[in-house]
Amino acid sequence: MQGGFPDEHKKVILQKYPKKQDLYTEAPKVNLEIVPLMSEVAVKRDQHFLETQNCVGSALSALAAAISMILDDPEDGIDQEVLTKYLCDAGKLLTDVFYQQSVARKSFITPLLNKTVKPTVEAIKADEWLYGQKFAEQIKEVQTIGKACATLKAPEKSSKGFTQKPRFQGNLRYPPAKYKQVGRYPRQATIRFKARNQRTSQSTQKASSQKSSKKSTKK
Repeated sequence: MQGGFPDEHKKVILQKYPKKQDLYTEAPKVNLEIVPLMSEVAVKRDQHFLETQNCVGSALSALAAAISMILDDPEDGIDQEVLTKYLCDAGKLLTDVFYQQSVARKSFITPLLNKTVKPTVEAIKADEWLYGQKFAEQIKEVQTIGKACATLKAPEKSSKGFTQKPRFQGNLRYPPAKYKQVGRYPRQATIRFKARNQRTSQSTQKASSQKSSKKSTKK
């Protein structure tokens, strides 16, 4: 019930009881028109149900053979060994079907759980509970181990390095001054403007001096 029936032994039993005789017990196939419409998940799910139905069909064939032996009531009596074999084969197949149905139920529920506990959950065998009677204790152990491993892990180093901004980068017209040209710190160029009144006074003084020199030469 908890581990299923080995596949190699199951194949032998399935081949022993044909499902296409008077009692047709083979699982029905999906219509060819519907197969292209099915997704990959739907195909896998249907394949699981197909195998389950075939196991049930072979078990029904084995039970039918055992019932036929009892109803025929031969004069020599019923072969107890053969009858027991039929009943045992039917029981083995039904035991595997019971296990496979538990696996199918888990396949719908396990994806909803946390990823950190999935490996532990998948290894738990079902008993009266689908995930075992000690499910809560096992999950707590997994969480405790995960926290302990997190404390042992070295902290990740930051990939961002420290970059210092330059003090002066120059402007669009003039490149930044070099150290040898301006000394220790670069100096920003300045423009000086002369006053307008000073220029006019200088020009008038120059003109008056020129006139006085001309008069002296005429005399």
